[in-house]
Amino acid sequence: MASTYLTRTISSAGSETTSTFSAWFKRSAVTGTQYLLHTSESAGNDFKIIFNSTSKLRVIGVNNSSDVMDLTTNRVFRDVGAFYNIVVVFDTTQATEADRVKIYINGVQETSFSTATYPSQNLNLKLNQSGDRVTIGTAYDNGGSPAAAYWNGLMSQVIWVDGTAYAPTTFGSVNATSGEWTPNSSPSVTYGTNGYKLTFEDAVLGDDTSGNTNDFTMSGSG
Repeated sequence: MASTYLTRTISSAGSETTSTFSAWFKRSAVTGTQYLLHTSESAGNDFKIIFNSTSKLRVIGVNNSSDVMDLTTNRVFRDVGAFYNIVVVFDTTQATEADRVKIYINGVQETSFSTATYPSQNLNLKLNQSGDRVTIGTAYDNGGSPAAAYWNGLMSQVIWVDGTAYAPTTFGSVNATSGEWTPNSSPSVTYGTNGYKLTFEDAVLGDDTSGNTNDFTMSGSG
């Protein structure tokens, strides 16, 4: 299995309550835990989007070693032949708890969860903080080494928006001919301080094409 991953360290603080993540992914294997995204501040303080060992999608936030957010789908993702679009929208300022974190797959909101722990209103999640290490494709343990839960598959158009909650229709739409959810190659968004767009089409795979130059460093081996 490949052990390539991307990392960057945040140098300027952004929003800790509101962000949007979008990515297109295709799984190549469905064994073990695999990380799409991990943000780590310190021991017991992190955020992650993963597929667990039973192929369920989980969005988890940990503050002071306590799970303040955990959405685990009942749905499993075992189709290794399909590309999916995931959009996760965070806005802890919302009065209704189910509106504080929303997960969409191919434009359709996930509403069936085996675990549904929502953050409290106005909670500062471990997002966009100065000094945070952002990792795509694995997680970093507390000793500063990859935790080996590597992503096994493909990714494209990985987007992070700092400070704004966007609908999934910002990033994709239903093709009128095929009926399939297709990407918007040039989404109209305000990326914010720590926002980025990774298309993986450049010679340097971690290049941010959002205009922010929030570039990532590639490590590991393919």
